[in-house]
Amino acid sequence: MNPQNEHHYLPVNDKAVEWGFYLTSAGRVLDAVAPDLPYGVHPDMYMFDQDPAPRDSATLKSPRESGRILPEFQVAYITDTRAVFESDETGVVEFDGPTLLFLFPGVWHRYRSVGRDKKWLTARWLGFNGDLAYRLMEQQFITPETAVRPAARPRRLAAGFDRLIDRVASNPSADPTLLSMHAMELLASSIESAHDGKDGKDGKDGLVAQVLDLIWTGSHRGLTMEKLCASVGANRRTVERRFLSVRGHSLLTEVNLCRCQRAQHFLSMTELPLKNVCWLAGFHNPKHMRVTFQQITGVTPSLYREGHQRRE
Repeated sequence: MNPQNEHHYLPVNDKAVEWGFYLTSAGRVLDAVAPDLPYGVHPDMYMFDQDPAPRDSATLKSPRESGRILPEFQVAYITDTRAVFESDETGVVEFDGPTLLFLFPGVWHRYRSVGRDKKWLTARWLGFNGDLAYRLMEQQFITPETAVRPAARPRRLAAGFDRLIDRVASNPSADPTLLSMHAMELLASSIESAHDGKDGKDGKDGLVAQVLDLIWTGSHRGLTMEKLCASVGANRRTVERRFLSVRGHSLLTEVNLCRCQRAQHFLSMTELPLKNVCWLAGFHNPKHMRVTFQQITGVTPSLYREGHQRRE
């Protein structure tokens, strides 16, 4: 069955707000609804001028009244058209092909097709808000300055949007917290797609990814740099160079960080004796753990536990 035009604005309860992330809207437009309103009728705060930009002046800035300012976050997935996006942070940006637009509360923006051959943008979107959304901004996963991102794996991404939109359409009054969990999964896929689609190539380093997996899966066992490099079939000099380029530090530093983070978890979440924490985290002996732990965190394991022990 072919996806149909849909748009829904959702109720939000206190439980969802306390959870820290909640879905506010979801929809798609794949066919024009009307010649003058291809997206249908929405609340006034979501409406903006979508008239196509003339080809010869697509890069000219639009008057502010032709755009909009949202009260929440949105991610819009645009396909099958040449278009232009504008915001105070990005300026005027042209794009063509599958593209993700990350929209932010309080940020003026506008997007529209270029040329008269396409009068609307084929789009899927979800609106969201909450403390976790702001944390994504703080950690630079999404930023107003990089709002326009090419999308990798476009068919898979479209299918993910359609699954969420269909879920909302089938039961708009579903538990908001459960809906938010599905929305978080789609948002993660969107951010990953935007990252992988940057500059039209995947920026991952397969060798580094293999080594990271070996470290974080096996750092509780006896792990030497020579064993790590042999496991990925590369010499240590090559691995260290690639690792430093991607991670910004050495293999040994990554191993110590991993063991230290594992120790932090056991120290804060359990009552296990320090010698047991040492063994579970992969340190050679309690002295090794104490020295390494203090170098990384600035405190001894005992003092860390005193300050972070979970209280019931």
